[in-house]
Amino acid sequence: MTFFGRLISHLYRRPNELDSMITKSALRGRWLIFIAMTMVLVVPLFISLFLNIVQWTDFAAEVSLPRSQWTVLYEQTPGPCGADASLTPDCLGNPSNPSLWASLITRADQQAHKARVFAREGKEYWVGVSLTPEQMRNAFNAQANFLVLGEIVGSYRIWVNGKQLMTGERHDTEPIALQIPLTWFAENQPVRLAMWIVRTTDMNDAPDLLEDAQRLGLTTKAGTTNWKRYYNFWFNSRPLVFLALNFLLGWLFFAIWSVAPEKTEYFYIAVLAMTFALFQMRYVELYYMTMNRQFVNSLGLSMAILYAFAGMLAGLSFARFRPLILKWAFWLCIGLCLSQPFLVSTIRMPIHAHYWMGSIADVTTFLGALACYLQAFYLYQNPEDRLRLRLRLRRLLMFGTGLLFMIVLNQVSFAGGAPTFLKMFLGKSGPFFLLLSLGLIALSEYRSQTALAKGMPISKFHRLIPLPDFVRGAILNVDLKGSEKISRQGAKLGKAGDLLETCLSHMWMAVSQNGGIVLQTEGDALRAIFPAGELEAPVEAAFRAVDTMRRNLMELEQRFVAQGMADMVPKSGIHFRGAIVLGEIRPIWQSYGGARLASWAETGHSNVLIEVSRLLEMEREVAPGDGKSSSIVIVPQELKKNTPTMSLMGQWLFESRTLLGKHGTPYEVAAYQVNEMDLAPFES
Repeated sequence: MTFFGRLISHLYRRPNELDSMITKSALRGRWLIFIAMTMVLVVPLFISLFLNIVQWTDFAAEVSLPRSQWTVLYEQTPGPCGADASLTPDCLGNPSNPSLWASLITRADQQAHKARVFAREGKEYWVGVSLTPEQMRNAFNAQANFLVLGEIVGSYRIWVNGKQLMTGERHDTEPIALQIPLTWFAENQPVRLAMWIVRTTDMNDAPDLLEDAQRLGLTTKAGTTNWKRYYNFWFNSRPLVFLALNFLLGWLFFAIWSVAPEKTEYFYIAVLAMTFALFQMRYVELYYMTMNRQFVNSLGLSMAILYAFAGMLAGLSFARFRPLILKWAFWLCIGLCLSQPFLVSTIRMPIHAHYWMGSIADVTTFLGALACYLQAFYLYQNPEDRLRLRLRLRRLLMFGTGLLFMIVLNQVSFAGGAPTFLKMFLGKSGPFFLLLSLGLIALSEYRSQTALAKGMPISKFHRLIPLPDFVRGAILNVDLKGSEKISRQGAKLGKAGDLLETCLSHMWMAVSQNGGIVLQTEGDALRAIFPAGELEAPVEAAFRAVDTMRRNLMELEQRFVAQGMADMVPKSGIHFRGAIVLGEIRPIWQSYGGARLASWAETGHSNVLIEVSRLLEMEREVAPGDGKSSSIVIVPQELKKNTPTMSLMGQWLFESRTLLGKHGTPYEVAAYQVNEMDLAPFES
């Protein structure tokens, strides 16, 4: 080998070095490094943003100019108005012409003003304000010579004391703050402002979007800077940032769904993220000032309908509703998205969009949350499911609660009484973080299921080429009794999962010691097969395995007691319930989340995997004569009848009895009780 080849072979890692990269200490170290870097980035940024937002939202004009002080004339100026309106006596912007400032109509009633402006489609109207001597004096003393107006979405010209200070069109919209010479406030004549405005867009409001009462008026240079920063953050930076974040989040979950298409909740979370991205796009000035108004409003309405359905669909999907229900709900949503823009006038589209997002979305999202809660309640009602699916229960409750928080955030966004501070922090930005949380909840379930699937053992039958058509043998299903107590007590010691795994490992050992093959473990349950082709008496081997299981668990009980963990052991001991059937299954390979995993399926005309599960449930109907808890195994009566010579350590509670299974189906069964054994004292 050349020097270069030897160098390469020494630099690249070897297969046996992979384990050292995924040790607990290595993984913990990487988590700590990444979280530390995240905190270094997030904490200073959050603190600075928080302090600035508090300062921006507290901003108020030093000299307030209430809307009732602003007068309006809905008529055309009698004469032309030049850059110096004082040279044209008939111009309504001439400070010597009292028509505008003597008008009895004010801007106090927004709806009445909007109706009058709409009636003058394409025609000019005038808005003006005349400062009182007291306001001028206060402005001069406070050095407040910047007049904060707001936005004007249309054609406009602005004069102050007859001098034209600004002109603009619809596409020139920006937050307007006029600087007025400070010396004008010290003069004896009043300062008068006049605005000539023409509505040139079909937006559902008057073009003169004056600031709210707190900010409309005269302020200092510092106050104007805070106001413009607030405005730029709210209408430019924030929408662009969250548009990008929601867009990336949508594509991330779409990519995850593409490799696990059975997880439709990922698709609907991706749709919801894209909907939030479209929602943010409506506030990006580059977009809504460039695009055609009809297109903007149509897209906004379709987005609102999609938003109203997406939360519900995500909830129904996570609760595992029937695919047919999801399909019809999804196509109803698509149909409404495509049809509504053609049925509603452009000017009324924002009103309909607000109704869909502010009202209907709350109802539909609540239905999605309710579906999660109902599924959780259904699982909780069954004690067996409550234990086996406790993580699933917790995630259903968290997902449903997350959807309810979406309703709260929706109300913050659309409720008129919500404080500006809350709207800035939670209203239109909060849904991203909530959606990220919902996605992580869904992903945690996917991660658990993937880990469970990967934890399934690969039998020698899966290594055969081709795979055998069937493997005949005795199928054994067992699960622990009282595992909830073991988990609960173990959690107090920080060893909940470890102790449960210890019990399962002792049961697994019993299967292996008697020639069986473990097919699957999940929670506190284990499934195994004792192949007929390799064992002379597979059914007897399965029974010997359950005897060995009880012995192994009794030894574990002794170890718990010797180590001072007697509380971990139920008073009657660690017992299990079981079921055994004789049948055929076949090894298969399944694609799960992009991975090829070993699994088992039923074959022929039998449903042995379903049958053994149903027999396991019947154990609840069987109780030993002494009333104490014990390990009991249910088998079909036919199986006991055909294997009469078994030499077992336990005893038969009965050899034939009719028990009702699921849907009232009768089963002829026998019940085997595993006997207690005398063990040598445990030496620690």
